[in-house]
Amino acid sequence: MLPLLAACGGQGDAVFWGFQHASLTVSGDSISGYQVWEMYGEKWERKQKEKHHICSVVQALTGIERAGELEGCQGCLVTYEVELELVESDCDPSVSERADLAGMTQLGIGTLPADLEASEPYPGATFGWYQSWDNDSATIHGYAWQEPEPTDAIWEEGAVTLWPAYTWQLD
Repeated sequence: MLPLLAACGGQGDAVFWGFQHASLTVSGDSISGYQVWEMYGEKWERKQKEKHHICSVVQALTGIERAGELEGCQGCLVTYEVELELVESDCDPSVSERADLAGMTQLGIGTLPADLEASEPYPGATFGWYQSWDNDSATIHGYAWQEPEPTDAIWEEGAVTLWPAYTWQLD
């Protein structure tokens, strides 16, 4: 399992930024693993230092491959219907139980958009990670790659890392 929730500074700050990442295992037509939301205070935007970390939310993520296209998932290789379940959190329930943190309904793996290629973690071996909250359309969220350090863009069974290209500004 991912490292347990770390002690963090800034506990008196309000959550303002959410950083979402995941470690999954692909097995046949299903995925399973953990998604983690790291929460940061407003000051994190300027210097992105760990001292602005407030709390974390760990969710179990399971999914089954679905048929059909998912609008917005460019060059989609595979789409999974997913379910998220809260495993643990050191956040206040008003944060850890937010509907938007558990709102992803589908996860797609497709081509990496050109505007994200400059930051591609493994050039030529990184996929685009797409998310849907409405079962109809997806938006790019970041990068996906097979572990350990991939050399080719091949989607197959085994360990996968999902890493964000964006953080979420939370109200």
